[in-house]
Amino acid sequence: MIFLTILLSLADAVYSQSDQPFRGRASDYVNNVVDHWTVNFDPDFVTTVWDHVREFSDVRPSNSCMEGINRINASRTTNLFNFGQYFDSWGKPGAGILDGNTEFWGYYEECIELKDTNLGEMDFCKFPVRVEVYPTKSAKGVPHTFPFKVAMCLPHSCSTMEFSKLMNFTLDKINGLITSVNFFPKLVQLRFDANSSPQCPWRDETYDGATIVFLVFCGILVGLVLVGSSMDAYMWYSAEWWPDQRSDGYKKIQSDEPDSEDSASIKDGQNGDIIKYGTINDDDVLIPRPHVVKVPLKGRLVKMVKEFLLCFSWYKNLPVIFSASREKDSITCISGIGVFCMLWHILSRGYILGYSFDVVENKWEVVNSINNRFTMQPLTNAHSAIDTLFLLSGLSLTYSTLTKMKQQNGRLSLLHFYVHQFFRIIPIYYFLLIFFYKILMHVAHGTNWYFKDLDQCGDYLWTNLLYINNFYPTDLHDICYTASWYVAIEIQLVIFLPVFIYLLYHYWYGGLAAIFGTMCVSLAVIGSIAGSKEYDANQIRNEGLAGGKLEVSDVYYDIYYKPYCRVNAYLIGVLLGFVCYKKWDIPGDLPLRMMVSVSMICTAVAIGIAVVFGLYGTWHGHKFSEFENVFYLMFSSTGWSVAVALLIYACHSGFGFAINTFFSWRLFVPLHRLSIGVYLIQVMVMYFFYGALQARFIYTDNILFASFSAVVLLTYPIAMLIATFVEYPFLSLKRLILNWGGWEQSEENKEDENQTL
Repeated sequence: MIFLTILLSLADAVYSQSDQPFRGRASDYVNNVVDHWTVNFDPDFVTTVWDHVREFSDVRPSNSCMEGINRINASRTTNLFNFGQYFDSWGKPGAGILDGNTEFWGYYEECIELKDTNLGEMDFCKFPVRVEVYPTKSAKGVPHTFPFKVAMCLPHSCSTMEFSKLMNFTLDKINGLITSVNFFPKLVQLRFDANSSPQCPWRDETYDGATIVFLVFCGILVGLVLVGSSMDAYMWYSAEWWPDQRSDGYKKIQSDEPDSEDSASIKDGQNGDIIKYGTINDDDVLIPRPHVVKVPLKGRLVKMVKEFLLCFSWYKNLPVIFSASREKDSITCISGIGVFCMLWHILSRGYILGYSFDVVENKWEVVNSINNRFTMQPLTNAHSAIDTLFLLSGLSLTYSTLTKMKQQNGRLSLLHFYVHQFFRIIPIYYFLLIFFYKILMHVAHGTNWYFKDLDQCGDYLWTNLLYINNFYPTDLHDICYTASWYVAIEIQLVIFLPVFIYLLYHYWYGGLAAIFGTMCVSLAVIGSIAGSKEYDANQIRNEGLAGGKLEVSDVYYDIYYKPYCRVNAYLIGVLLGFVCYKKWDIPGDLPLRMMVSVSMICTAVAIGIAVVFGLYGTWHGHKFSEFENVFYLMFSSTGWSVAVALLIYACHSGFGFAINTFFSWRLFVPLHRLSIGVYLIQVMVMYFFYGALQARFIYTDNILFASFSAVVLLTYPIAMLIATFVEYPFLSLKRLILNWGGWEQSEENKEDENQTL
């Protein structure tokens, strides 16, 4: 009854029309309730309620459910400790209700442990409950409604629908008793929310056929890596190795000693020349070799098997992943900018998901106070980080492809371009997508271990596999693996990229016209959508946090998830890649060039601040006009992309000063190489971090940064392992298959294998 008292007091305090301050209204009402409780409380109240629960048969549950209820009832006399443990596991109110602590998780483990007692197996679910407080003692007028969630332990034999009926039946009896004893100064009714489904965490410990197949596939990958690495190590240290059996990229330093019987030599398969590799001993050094020597082997099948296994060798893939080397004339600052924006995205996403998972107890303080801080705008308005990733993707692909076309006299192989791009993304994306769908639910358990977008994968996984999940399903809540929309847009934009690249190389005037024309069309589409549907600029930037609850607005489906609305950031990257390829430098003498570069950096900073902090006033009562809303939605993404492009160009021109020095730090090179894996994995790590929590916490800034550090320290090592087992082996397989098919790449173009998002 203390539980009901506090909730009902809060309900009336929150929704009362009185002019008293919020906490004052709550406090006065609590005092009134306590006075009524003292005068009217019936000591036999709880016993009376339980007697009514025994009449649950009137609701006609299943026999198995009724048996579970009867076992709980019988434990009152046979095992009072288990009976108390059953109700002790239920969620109860704690401190901070007036600051939004309205979700009571209870104790998951205490409920599940009852399966080893005479009560049998239990489930633990969060049920939505609402309190209705009417203005008077009669059920007249519009009630003030207060929603909350309570975790309850229920027999496994009862479905959530049956248990909801039981609770509504019980609440009807409680409501009648409350009314009859004049328990509260106003008419109060409690109801289970029929419009919301209970949330039950996954507890399925069985594995279906698809899960078993995926685990077998993972075992095969591990086996291939171990066998390939062992074979490579044997070839490294064995005195019987042939140079072409070694993993690509290495050769022996030729010995200065004269030829001897111990010297190893082979014939070049093309011209028959003898190639001396010197005496094999422990002092020999291994260095990168410029090309692979083709040597005829006995049995082409044996050679193909060896080449296949070496694709999975750690000795081959790990040096590539951790390499900090760069090609000549590369754009060195993009690695640091990419890593910085990925960390920014992780920090913001962790803040938003912590709220959406309802793990924050003081959510009203977060909404009404913390979000309003000027320093929190980069977290509530961090979608520009994704715009940067699109820009860097367009920049990298355009720059590398134009360079390759120059080496091939303007020829662009569409087959190789598309095969490489899809092999770059498909293996790691499909692997992590299936892991999310089939494995993630088995890695933890708890009150909050439930993700809606995982439940949708059964019906809509095929849309992810076809990269159309940002168009279908039309309801955003039905998307499987919500974070995958980025990959869908990336693939959709890559499909049309060769058109712009070809025009830029052969008819650059036409290419520029096509780029600017497409950008103007995109801006017009965004403006028409935002204006016709009267979207608020703050909806797309804070995901509904300003309203006190996290809801995904329709603006996400119409603008944020559509390639024709996100193409501008990508095309600005394409344009910048073309400018860097043409080596168009700032004209004039050194002082003028330096002045122009500094002006570009200052302009970039000003635009960036305007985009990120431009919505600050909306948190403090300022309401944008329709024109301001449309203007911000149209130009925020494009403006931010222009700012980043100006910064990159200034750094690449040699006038980035300390900014370029920092972002060009070689430590960022291998970290940026893991970008696609990090983006896909960080969401699952956050799901694990928040979903496996057994209790909620009070938000503070140090908690945010502690969780951010934990997510980053888990995400990057996992991304490295996935790259070692999946991403880079399949890139090597792609090259091997092209070689087998007669489409062998030139050595100058093999560096493109390391291209990442």
